[in-house]
Amino acid sequence: MEVPIKARAVFVVHPTTIQEELYYFYHDPERIYQQMTADGSLTAELERIANNLQEYLRMDQTRVNGNLVDMIVEDAFLEFDQGEATKPVLNFSIESEPFRLRHGENEITLDAEEEDAPYYCEAEWWFPGTLLEIETAMEIKILKENAILLHANKGDPMGGFEVFKFWYDPTKSISYNLD
Repeated sequence: MEVPIKARAVFVVHPTTIQEELYYFYHDPERIYQQMTADGSLTAELERIANNLQEYLRMDQTRVNGNLVDMIVEDAFLEFDQGEATKPVLNFSIESEPFRLRHGENEITLDAEEEDAPYYCEAEWWFPGTLLEIETAMEIKILKENAILLHANKGDPMGGFEVFKFWYDPTKSISYNLD
């Protein structure tokens, strides 16, 4: 199989769950994924990859206010970037087990194997309150008071122990878009 050329994740933290959309972008000059779509083998391949991803997620630890929260692969599918058969994108929908944020300061921690990025990786995070503190090996770009973009070029450090602290007030509405 081809190796991804880029990975992108979008995390949206809600008061009771974390939703993640994970995308792997490929350059597939041999059109392997298009062929798998045509010959009917794509479903089994997506299931295999989703199962591998689930095992990887089990090794990582996601905690919300100190409580371990499992992340679960809910769905996997394939699309083609700009409709081009040589640019497949694998997409995974992932959701956490339910939890409840508290009024005031909350903390999400991720503990994953530290590694050098095998390709360009970025993660966009949206929180239901104002960010207070961020600890990560990745480069950080503040998008707005409740949103950040983390990124690592190929060879840059990523993973390890990450901390996201934010203030949540259930009486206040906060936007999940860049407007």
